[in-house]
Amino acid sequence: MFEFNQALDADYLEETYESDLTMINILFSTFLEDTLPIWDQIGPALQQGNLAEAASLTHQVKPTFAMVALTVLYGKVIEFEQQIKAEEAPSLLLNHYADLSKEIEVAEELIKSENERIETEL
Repeated sequence: MFEFNQALDADYLEETYESDLTMINILFSTFLEDTLPIWDQIGPALQQGNLAEAASLTHQVKPTFAMVALTVLYGKVIEFEQQIKAEEAPSLLLNHYADLSKEIEVAEELIKSENERIETEL
């Protein structure tokens, strides 16, 4: 049985995908190829003061954090989306985005590494 890095919610992966490594590989790849580029668009939207766009993009990527077992980050992205919708101070939003982006960079490396390990199992 494949053992996931402890930084991921392995119970979630096992319960949701029944250890289907092919499905998890697809989801991890989608996260890396599709979700992260969308995340990168949120900062510029915030800098331009386009809160509607920032909220929409955040809402769009939010579920994928849960889908790839980044459940702690998922909760933080939910909170961030709520802050955007509440139209909190631009400086607060940009700081929160920067902090989350640092965490997401670490998560990106984790997902890449785990995906490479999965690919050797397939």
